[in-house]
Amino acid sequence: MSRVTKMVFCILMMAALVTTGFGKAELTADIEGEDINLSDHGAFIKDDGVPFVPVRIIGEKLGAYVHWEQDEQKVYIYPEDKGRFIELELEAAEFIINGETQAMSSSSQLRNNRIQVPLHFINDALEARASWDGNKVSIAQGGEQNPKVEMDTLDEEFEASEDIAFKIKNRGNTELTFARIFKVEYFHEEQNSWEEVELELAWIQDMVMLKPGENHIQKINPEDFAQETKTGSYRILKEVRCFETDQEFLLTEEFQLN
Repeated sequence: MSRVTKMVFCILMMAALVTTGFGKAELTADIEGEDINLSDHGAFIKDDGVPFVPVRIIGEKLGAYVHWEQDEQKVYIYPEDKGRFIELELEAAEFIINGETQAMSSSSQLRNNRIQVPLHFINDALEARASWDGNKVSIAQGGEQNPKVEMDTLDEEFEASEDIAFKIKNRGNTELTFARIFKVEYFHEEQNSWEEVELELAWIQDMVMLKPGENHIQKINPEDFAQETKTGSYRILKEVRCFETDQEFLLTEEFQLN
C-alpha cells in the first residue's frame, strides 16, 4: 500500500469514527423498568460531568404530554395527573411551572434535533426520581429516596506548588447540602496515624446545594497549610448532608504530595 493510499485510508477511518461516535461512551437509561439508549436521542455528558438528557422521550415515558412550539422555541409539558404546566425555552437556564420561574444549573441545549436538559430537571419539573451512576441513568415515578455521593481528587499526585482540586458528585436522586469547609489530614508513617493539618483559610459562610447529577469542585493549595509542608500521604475529609432522608455522609479521599 502506497503512502498516499495509507493516508487516504486513515482519513476515511477517522471520519467514520467521528460520524459513528465510535469510542464514545453511550448514555443509557432505565425508565420505569424500560431500557433506552439515551445517546440515540442526543443525550450527553458535559465537560463538567453533568449529564444532559432528552426531555421529550423521558417526559412521554413518564406519562406527560410534550409539545414543541417552533415559533416560540419553547417546550410545553403537561405531566399526567399532577396539575402542572411546564414551560421550557431553548437555551434558557430556567423553566416555569404554573407561572413560577425556577433556575436550572445549565441552559437547555439542542442535540440531535432534540431538547436536552440537566438531569435534575427531571426531579424538579417532572417530580420523578432520577439518578445516575457512570453511564447509566435510572428514572422512576415516585420511588425511594436514594442519596448517593462520591468525592475524588482530579489527580492522585500533586506537587507542593500546585492546587489540589477535588470534586463532590451527586450520584443519587435527592438534593445534597454542604458547607464549603473541609479538613485535611497528614499520615504519619512512624505513628501509623492521621493528624489534622491546620489551614490558613477564610471560609465563605454559605451552603452549597447540589442537585442530582451535579458536581462541585473545590481547591486547596499546600501554601494554605499553617505548618511546613511535608511530602507524603494526605487526605481530604468533607461532610455532606441529605435533608430529605436526614442522612449525613463523611467523604474521604487520599492524595500524594511530592
